[in-house]
Amino acid sequence: MKQIIIPNTDLNVSQLGFGTASLHHLVSRQEREKLLSHALDLGFTHFDAAPLYGEGLVERTLGNFLDSNRDKITLATKIGIPANPVLRTLPFLMYAQKTVGSLIRRFSHNVPSVPKRFLEKKQVEESLQKSLKALRTDWLDILFIHEPQTSDITQLLEIREWLQSLKNQGVVRYLGLAGQSTNCVEINKKIPGLFDILQVEDSIENHEADVVISAGFSLQVTFGYLRKSFESNHPIDPTEVVKKALARNNNGMILVSSRNLVRLKSIASLA
Repeated sequence: MKQIIIPNTDLNVSQLGFGTASLHHLVSRQEREKLLSHALDLGFTHFDAAPLYGEGLVERTLGNFLDSNRDKITLATKIGIPANPVLRTLPFLMYAQKTVGSLIRRFSHNVPSVPKRFLEKKQVEESLQKSLKALRTDWLDILFIHEPQTSDITQLLEIREWLQSLKNQGVVRYLGLAGQSTNCVEINKKIPGLFDILQVEDSIENHEADVVISAGFSLQVTFGYLRKSFESNHPIDPTEVVKKALARNNNGMILVSSRNLVRLKSIASLA
């Protein structure tokens, strides 16, 4: 797979990064690790995680898999939305809760709520340490603030020195914001010089990431193309979606995710 340098950094990554938000939908650990191994074989060298994904299960799976592959990949995780401490310990309860939640969403028209974020220094320090332990690594290529809101700016300013210290100590190479384009751009303007990478949601239909370009920033990492296509009234073939995404963000990295090995191979071949 083609390798690119994320604009305004020296971070060398695969043009398509592997998103792990749905990895825990594979209940078997062997199946999860098989998918990760398949992705690596196809040329994916960047893996994006978060404590929220599978309530910590995804980070632990990545830790098991990447233990012998750490020097081959770049790795990102997030702070701000921690795993539920009970569900982190008892994954079977997590699966039960998600099954119930899925049924409720299927028969409800309620707008999904924004997860509560925890950004006090003690909370983010604890979250980061748990992530590093689960991932079996001492350092991260990117640490993102997960789904930041403009209302978080005050708290982000309070932990600014701590975040910068992580870079100074070599715990993280780059800091970033991962979420909606408008929020990420606004926060980056209010706290200039702290965040290196904007990882923003985008779609072929609505071009949400145009906000980033209009603000004078480069498209560095974009995500959400496949999910938003499936959610639309007129979904198109996944390979066509990725083709259009690559044309749209041809200098940066695009996060994609699939649990279908055949589909993943066809998507990887596009880059």
